[in-house]
Amino acid sequence: KLAQQATLETRGAKSGQESLEQMRQRWAHRASHVLGVDDVQSTLKDLIKGSVEETERLDVMTAADKTLELLERRRSQWNVSNIYSAATESVASVHFSSSSEQNAMIEAVMSEVRDNRSIMLTGQRYEDLSALTTTQGKSLFHQSMTTKFTSPEMIFREQKLLDATRVATPYVATRSHIDATIASVEKANGFAMNEGQRRMAHWLLGSGAQLSVAVGPAGAGKTTSMKAVSDAWQGMGYNVVGLGPSAAAANVLGNDLGINGQTIASVLTRDKHGLDTGISQGTLIIVDEAGMASTRDLFQLNEIAQRQGAVVRMIGDPAQLSAVESGGMLEVLAHETNAPSLDDVVR
Repeated sequence: KLAQQATLETRGAKSGQESLEQMRQRWAHRASHVLGVDDVQSTLKDLIKGSVEETERLDVMTAADKTLELLERRRSQWNVSNIYSAATESVASVHFSSSSEQNAMIEAVMSEVRDNRSIMLTGQRYEDLSALTTTQGKSLFHQSMTTKFTSPEMIFREQKLLDATRVATPYVATRSHIDATIASVEKANGFAMNEGQRRMAHWLLGSGAQLSVAVGPAGAGKTTSMKAVSDAWQGMGYNVVGLGPSAAAANVLGNDLGINGQTIASVLTRDKHGLDTGISQGTLIIVDEAGMASTRDLFQLNEIAQRQGAVVRMIGDPAQLSAVESGGMLEVLAHETNAPSLDDVVR
């Protein structure tokens, strides 16, 4: 209810009504500007035509690799319907001689991903009632769409993030330093931080863990707490890097904290190509709106932090719209570590 209230109070007004044709014209104009071409439709047709692969160039194992990658990127758990959608997408660029040939490929890919590359999370119920089965030998109580799967890689990433919350580091702020910084922030803002905001700042600065999280809905004052955290960390002589899942979130965080805001993707890309990420020994990495970041991105970011000797602090709202890609780790981490939560909307 608190999250819904904050969302309704801070949501911007809707734009004026447009017909479908008007939206199509606007989209086409934008695409023409971005792509630098006049005839968008012809360009798209050429791109689609050029991406078509011959059937023999895509075997079941390769398609299964693509399917599993799609599943892991989009969700932490999946069912048979999700596997079917991903398998269909993985062979979408292939030219088949008939629909039956395409269906046979999709079925083979599904079987490979479901039976050999996924771990079933949903246990079988009523196993002792073996007489109550279908003609195919399946239990009458079995519902295929309710069976959940995941992969060894997803479990590995989630466990590594959980493990990081129990890894001790030498980077801990003293209580006196935290209180002094809070007093400075309060004086600059012209108002006092509430008890929840103070508790959050002390938690994130004093935990000493490789990874710590804190949660709260929009408008609950997370940014004020993070300003104290950022200032206190810099006051200890270390660097602070602010990250967000989107450019908008990163810019807002950077402006509010007075630091350089970047997207998570930009840091991961720079690290992949051996470029400077700004992360070094003792760096504090603040991830805002962490509930909207994928588990894969958070895992890779924490790996970079551990390699460089940095620490990660994630904040966000578990009730917020989750990541387009597979997410949900913020809520898990908050629950497992009994992380502090802001309950009062102060905006």
